[in-house]
Amino acid sequence: MKTKALIFSFCCLLIVAFSVVSGVYGEELSSLSIQSEQLANCNALDLVILIDQSDSMYDTNDKAGNRFDAAKTIIRVLGNHAVWLCLNQNVQHRVAVVGFGDNPAQPVYSENGNELADNPFLEDTQAYVEDQLVPPVNNFDNWKKDREKIEENIESGENNRLGATDHKAALQRSQEILDGWQENPIPGVPRRQAVILITDGEPCLFARGCTKVGYYDIRPDLDSIEALTDRLGDDFPWRGEDNPNSVDISLIAMSSRTASSFSEAFFSRWQKITQDHNGDVYRANDANTNLNTIVTDILNPIIGSGLESVSCNTDVWVNPYIDNLIVLYAFSLVDDLDDVQSAVITIDTGDANIEVRGGSAGSPSVKVAQHVQDERNEYYVFPNPAPGKYRISLPGSGTCESQLDIRLDKKPVDFKVEMPIADSSFPALDPPSLIAGEKFRVLVFQVGENAVGNQPLVEIPGGKYPLHIDVSVVSDDGQFTYETRLRKVADGVYESFELIPSPIVGTYFWSLTATVKNPQPEAEPLEVFFASGEYSATEVKPFGFEISEPVDGSDLLLNSVQGAQQIPIPIPVVVTFLDDDGKGVSVLEDKNDLFEARLSSGTTVLEHIPLEWRSDTNEFVGEFSNSEAGEILRPGNYTIEVEAVWDSENYDPLKYAPAINHAAVYVNQSEIIPLDMVIHDPGDITLHQDNWRDSLYGRLRPFGFQVEIINALTGDPVTLDNVMSNVDDPIQAALIPPSGNPVIVPLQTLRNENFQQFVADEVGKDLAEEGTYDIKIQMNDIHLLDGFAWAGSEQVVSFDRVDTAHSNPGTWRLYAGIYLALTSVLLIITLFFWLGGPKGKISFLELNTYGQMETVAGPIRLRRMPRRNRRKHNWLKQHGIKYIQVRKAAP
Repeated sequence: MKTKALIFSFCCLLIVAFSVVSGVYGEELSSLSIQSEQLANCNALDLVILIDQSDSMYDTNDKAGNRFDAAKTIIRVLGNHAVWLCLNQNVQHRVAVVGFGDNPAQPVYSENGNELADNPFLEDTQAYVEDQLVPPVNNFDNWKKDREKIEENIESGENNRLGATDHKAALQRSQEILDGWQENPIPGVPRRQAVILITDGEPCLFARGCTKVGYYDIRPDLDSIEALTDRLGDDFPWRGEDNPNSVDISLIAMSSRTASSFSEAFFSRWQKITQDHNGDVYRANDANTNLNTIVTDILNPIIGSGLESVSCNTDVWVNPYIDNLIVLYAFSLVDDLDDVQSAVITIDTGDANIEVRGGSAGSPSVKVAQHVQDERNEYYVFPNPAPGKYRISLPGSGTCESQLDIRLDKKPVDFKVEMPIADSSFPALDPPSLIAGEKFRVLVFQVGENAVGNQPLVEIPGGKYPLHIDVSVVSDDGQFTYETRLRKVADGVYESFELIPSPIVGTYFWSLTATVKNPQPEAEPLEVFFASGEYSATEVKPFGFEISEPVDGSDLLLNSVQGAQQIPIPIPVVVTFLDDDGKGVSVLEDKNDLFEARLSSGTTVLEHIPLEWRSDTNEFVGEFSNSEAGEILRPGNYTIEVEAVWDSENYDPLKYAPAINHAAVYVNQSEIIPLDMVIHDPGDITLHQDNWRDSLYGRLRPFGFQVEIINALTGDPVTLDNVMSNVDDPIQAALIPPSGNPVIVPLQTLRNENFQQFVADEVGKDLAEEGTYDIKIQMNDIHLLDGFAWAGSEQVVSFDRVDTAHSNPGTWRLYAGIYLALTSVLLIITLFFWLGGPKGKISFLELNTYGQMETVAGPIRLRRMPRRNRRKHNWLKQHGIKYIQVRKAAP
């Protein structure tokens, strides 16, 4: 089976421009082209491959046809170079593959070696691939299909025998092709021209006796070739590698240097020709198995791969951050595909040995971002590799130099010095201006997670390899020096603790060095990147501002009182500009959106307001609402801060420099609590006493009332000592009877654990007016302590003082008259009843037989009371009479 090129590529890549790569397999490789820097700016190549098809090639030196495989390898290398490494540069190579020999039917030299006619090179050459774009379309999937067609065309000439060997005819054919390409340039990247000649022996022309037995003098042929390829001539000029007319020439010798087909003269003459054209003579090994290595050695310097050779089974140190990009190709140099095993990357991190094979890593700590496989060509992408020793090997092989040809390239992380930038200038102030000053700031980027785009550098986990960035500064006179180490403030962001120093007017030179620990034991730290520059310090007049209102340390009121409501009192803020002597100054050119004020309690910001310019006073003013959701704030200490947003449009930076961008004052805010008064009136009462005796005599009923001071917000009574400035001050109320003539009533203070009141007793003893009374107190006459205010100016309550029928004296006098009348009647009746009795004696008489009245019972004494005397007697009883009643007879 023919030799196939195995490209095993391993890349940890730094991508310096943002890109979006789709998931299509062919497009995945487009991200690899973004690493254009490691290719030293890719070149497009116009290449003619000249393949010796003389009989000796078929009979002796290349029976297997390895030279045609080498041509196919060249096609693959150029195509992969364009679609893998240079995609975004729109690289397209042009290739022609031409077989050559010497046709015996066309004599060109006389017997004595004199040239008889022009060399009929077209008869001695055969083009199998002509004017072929490689790749035809810059897309990996299409390229895989297109190259199969190109390889088929190359293979079509494998069995063509073209007689003897005419190198000059081959070169003339290549000259014709190159001239045609020169007349039809392809715009874009720089183009180079080259010829690769693959041969197994010295020139041998039939016309000069190549078939005759005996000595054949190659010197005339070599003289002719040397004249044709004169570097100063027009046919194959060499004017330097950057000259588009220069032609690189290389020769691959496919038999041993000691073989009879090559003489020392042939080698030395061709070495001069090729080396004059930026090439050389490359010798294939006895088995012709190193042709793949040779063609890449030839092509890489021309097309710009920039890859170095690495020996198989050799440790390659991968350093932190420096080797953020690694490209490694491994070409298989064996004939039989079945004999080739997958190459293995062994990574020794110092803590572990990790193997990577077939696109998979043996540890999750090693991420394979991309793995592209094209037959036996593999491409690995490891973003941000772990530092340590990397070794490429073939399992089961001791030395694999004859089996693998390995190429390597490395590139570091990218970085940007964000500050200072070129031409940076700062005010000459010590300490530096807080507004105009800047910190040293460096951004460091690593390859994106999937090797696409870039992202801020994430330092290697575990803290084993911190990135140190040290900065030094020196003034132009050498009198001022400064050194600092930047700190990491976020992934990929490093800045200094302090502002960039600029104490005096002048120029300052800075240098910046990033270093990291060397993974090799006891080795010196590694430099990751270096940068330097300069900045200047200019003379300026500083200015600032102060908060002129409110004054620092002021005691402010949170609210006013309106009835029982607390109304927030806004806080005015006034900012005044000052020069460095504390005098007012006007330096602003743009006064819009310059200041913002904040009202804070502790760490909580309660309110933001912009400050607006007031031209009549040359001040910036604003006002805090001093409330939250319409409610007043809590009493306590508050901070008022003012921030300035300086911009070069606000002032002339060549004349002035702001010295501050922040000012603050502290105020104490106290609450005013609204108080109200509650008069507990006596209720509806009678004018006169409600007992009959006092009412009968018309005695008036006195009354009393109580007064409490309450918190108008909660309705709770307050302690008088806590709210009144002097509890002993006389307090009085006005009692207004129905007639409207007020009577002043002094109030007494009652203070104990149960009561906090003003009281009035025995009021109204001299007011005989019946009707509605008012009790009125002027609250404003009662002085309160600070922090309290009356919810109103006066308090009034009304009550009725009206007699009922029970308390009206007339009612009781009527009752008394009726009582007397009834008592008199009763007395008369009683007297009549008790004083009208018969009084005297009564006897019972009976007419006897003689006709005479005879006393049979009695006498029985009678009484004056009662008016009817009821009397009992045995005689009456004997005669069946229970008793008798006796009254006085009417006169």
